[in-house]
Amino acid sequence: PIENLESMRRNLSEDDIAGIFVAVDPQGDIVASVQSACRDNVGGLPCRMGIISGVGTRRDCRGQGLCRKLFALSDIYLLAQNAPVAHLYSKPDTLALYQKLGFFALPQRPGEDFFRMYRIIRPFPLNHTLVASAAQLIPMLE
Repeated sequence: PIENLESMRRNLSEDDIAGIFVAVDPQGDIVASVQSACRDNVGGLPCRMGIISGVGTRRDCRGQGLCRKLFALSDIYLLAQNAPVAHLYSKPDTLALYQKLGFFALPQRPGEDFFRMYRIIRPFPLNHTLVASAAQLIPMLE
């Protein structure tokens, strides 16, 4: 996971910072993270697309659904930014996780040691209720 948000701030715009979602333990340490950003041209494709990075869960916190919940927050953020597609890169050892979350992989190009993955973001059924904060959303996902 993202260990230090301050180190990320140096390289991100304010809009990008709004797309960072984290889970913390009772001591306030970050145990899981997903970073979402929007771009209007990705890999030469002239469309609005969500870019996902900074995904991780601390080993002792895996298997609790934290990543799934953070991706749900990311989906809401990306849809609000008019990005109907999410894109990320995956190493072979995380491919199954992303496929479980609905991403599909394009065939690897010669020499690539990663997968280019995409997912159509589905609108999250909130009955048109605006969510003011992540704290309000988490109980809705459980």
